[in-house]
Amino acid sequence: MQEREASSENQLRERGEIGRLLASAGGYLVLDEEGRPFGRIDHVRYERHADRPDEIVVRRGLFRRRHALHFEAVAAVNGKNETVLLRIKP
Repeated sequence: MQEREASSENQLRERGEIGRLLASAGGYLVLDEEGRPFGRIDHVRYERHADRPDEIVVRRGLFRRRHALHFEAVAAVNGKNETVLLRIKP
């Protein structure tokens, strides 16, 4: 039981850190789960939660169409390389 609680706590901490990093990720390159370019962060939406975003909005394609992706689709944010890695194929 304690092991499961510790795991849940770690996941919450990790999601909080990803949310914090996304707050300043405008313009970052978004990569799909295989590391291929998907687009660039246009902005991050905070509507229901103050501690983490609800969605990220990604610009992609020749006409810069915008796609909203749920926060849970984000696997990692790398501030040094200015990239966002998705956990699922968009």
